Amino acid sequence: ALYGTNAVSGIINIITRQPSNLNKDRIGEIQAGVGQFATKSLAISFGRYNQQRRFGYHLSAMLRSTNKADLKEADGDHNWSDQMENFERDRAFDFTMQFRNLNFGVTYQRKRSSRTTNYKTIDTVYRDRGTLWDIAFFNAFVKYDLTFSSHCQLRTQLYHRNATVHDNTIAYITDQHQVGYFRPNHLSGLETILSLNPTRRVHLTWGMVMEMETLSKGFSKSYSASPTQIPDPPVTPPSLNNTLLSSYLQLQYALSSSLQLTSGFRYDNSNVYDEILTPRLGMVFNNKAMTTKLLYTEAFRAPKPWDYSDGLGNPDLDPEKMKSLELFVALHLSKNVKAELSLYRNRLEGILIKSQSGLDYRWVNGQHLETDGFELSFHYARGKFKGYGNYTYNSS
Repeated sequence: ALYGTNAVSGIINIITRQPSNLNKDRIGEIQAGVGQFATKSLAISFGRYNQQRRFGYHLSAMLRSTNKADLKEADGDHNWSDQMENFERDRAFDFTMQFRNLNFGVTYQRKRSSRTTNYKTIDTVYRDRGTLWDIAFFNAFVKYDLTFSSHCQLRTQLYHRNATVHDNTIAYITDQHQVGYFRPNHLSGLETILSLNPTRRVHLTWGMVMEMETLSKGFSKSYSASPTQIPDPPVTPPSLNNTLLSSYLQLQYALSSSLQLTSGFRYDNSNVYDEILTPRLGMVFNNKAMTTKLLYTEAFRAPKPWDYSDGLGNPDLDPEKMKSLELFVALHLSKNVKAELSLYRNRLEGILIKSQSGLDYRWVNGQHLETDGFELSFHYARGKFKGYGNYTYNSS
């Protein structure tokens, strides 16, 4: 329930290195590499933390360039000419600072690459030199942790996120012109989380989120007069503004040292897709020989602005809703052997499908989709030897 509207079947949580977690003997490091296809990379990382003052910082940066694989002529199944270029240039920057209970962080990533492989060029009007895909991501946050007691903590975080395809992007080049793309997107939010441990068996989490999001409905485009002329920067495209107010509550209750129950719900109110309530339920049993989890989850994926406006457009789209049930069992069959089995059923309702009408189309909410499956794995470990086997079955 804690992780938001689009956590349909799981999340990936990326945790960057914090100043307070730095190794005192490793203040900084430099990494450099070279490889095939003119690949070069350089990365630096350094930081310090003063335990007495409870102040520290950590800085890292990366540069990387590569010409990628050679896909000219026969090497690319004759999809591109002998003039093809296939490059990528990346750079990234991350800075985190801590002072007592206050954290500040900023991350910047930028990728510049050719877009050649998006279009076959042999026997078409497309050209495979001169394209440029230029996208950047910027994230910043300020976070304050307040501890009232060992049983009560409050965290407040203000954040901003930006993902923009820059207006110098050359999406493709034909025999007539170059085509420029531009698409800015940004989001600002405020989240407050209250954690309570009234007893050793009870853990309660309550949170509230306010977000303001501006997403482009699509790419704005500009065209040059010839394949060798760079187009003017495209104008700012039409956008959709979404104001989201969310609240969630999650309760974890330990019935015993081996059995824990979790229940939660999330309420989302958007000026675009109205109100949605999603519950979560879970039970976990754990001892030395066996771990068992029974999980029930509901979630949804909100339509993106381009879903509403693509083709003929459909302003009445509803979110895709998902219901998921999973049973997981892990058994220690012996000192060296462990087996794991996961059984699941997912039901996706109101899936977005393309409705075609002649040459025109629009997106609509379709029927439902069900997926059933299981995963079975065995782990063997003895001394320095480790073995692993896995079988996965999925039916949609």
